[in-house]
Amino acid sequence: MIRTIIRAANRELSWRGEQNANSLRDFWYNPTKPLLESAFPDKLADESFDFVRRMSQYLSETLSDMVQDGAVTYRELNILDESRERRLNLDSIEDDKILFVEKEAAYRKLRPLEEVYELSIVSGSGWQATALIEDLAYELDSGTDYTIYILTDYDPTGWSIGKDFYERSHRLGVGINEVKRIGISPEQLDEETVEKQKFSPPINSDRDREWLDERGIYGRYGLEIEAIGDLNRKGEALREMIVDELRDEIDVRGRQERDVSRALAGSAQTVSEQVFRTMTAEFKTALASEIRSILAEMDGVETISYDEQADKFSAWADLDAAESDDSTLPRPYHEDALHNGAISGDVPQPDSERTLDAVLSELDTRIENGEIELEALLSRIEDRVERTTFEAGTVLDS
Repeated sequence: MIRTIIRAANRELSWRGEQNANSLRDFWYNPTKPLLESAFPDKLADESFDFVRRMSQYLSETLSDMVQDGAVTYRELNILDESRERRLNLDSIEDDKILFVEKEAAYRKLRPLEEVYELSIVSGSGWQATALIEDLAYELDSGTDYTIYILTDYDPTGWSIGKDFYERSHRLGVGINEVKRIGISPEQLDEETVEKQKFSPPINSDRDREWLDERGIYGRYGLEIEAIGDLNRKGEALREMIVDELRDEIDVRGRQERDVSRALAGSAQTVSEQVFRTMTAEFKTALASEIRSILAEMDGVETISYDEQADKFSAWADLDAAESDDSTLPRPYHEDALHNGAISGDVPQPDSERTLDAVLSELDTRIENGEIELEALLSRIEDRVERTTFEAGTVLDS
């Protein structure tokens, strides 16, 4: 009957957009639950048979199976899965990496990883994640093959989630390059913690029994994600564990090069603001254009573009040159700063101090030599600046 309800609803419903979408809970309360109660009133009176709970679970499982088989999609039923948290970084250095976390409590502790590493993190909220994967299929780049990192309990269910996620993703059209389980495992904890935190997982099938025989602690115990760390630093301990697993797969050099280039591109405005904090925005922009020419002449710099209308300057900085002690480019942070930042939540930034000093020195020289004439810069903006001559005189005196 539930399958019939789903097929009938599929003929009547369509995707109405995020603002008008329903949840699976909406679909349960209307139309599924009223129809089932009308058809089977005797079941409601049977206290030994938890009818509502069992049927609600069956709706979730049945719909998930029908989606995987291609019979229907959640969007065709106007259903949007918002029960599972996610944070997607689809335009970053690490945009081909997704960390899939079994539990909501663990997901919240991993936000610094998303903010610093800029990889995507999604929460599965347990086993049934077909609706989440369908949403990802719409949001992710169809031309990218993603690596999925799985963080689950060390038990039969947690161990199977990686394979299940891969199979569901493949059926729903998400490009998966590899699925890697990164924890939790007994090897990531000391023996004393394993002894204290081990638990007996439920055995619901022969497959569960086989898993325990083959992988279980003493052939009978598992571990939960919460086993790591004490109550004072569970979040930090969990992030440390994941950083240990991911550090060699993070493109630190690509990230450093991008951030150094961004710091270089922003140096013109930064220097001009330091010199003329009280001057008009028009004058700062005019002066910044002169400073950009200084930046573009630095060793290891290539100017990519300059949009005068948007006042945006793009540049590429050679990372090898930036690492040199006698360079004037922004100094890149150490790779440990990136990994430590993923744990602490502090986003590292290149050190631009020597760039600012070099530009200020060169700017001073060019003004003294007459190569940059402040009066000429002021005249270019004179018709747009409603200021007193006193301010113009202040600029020249400075």
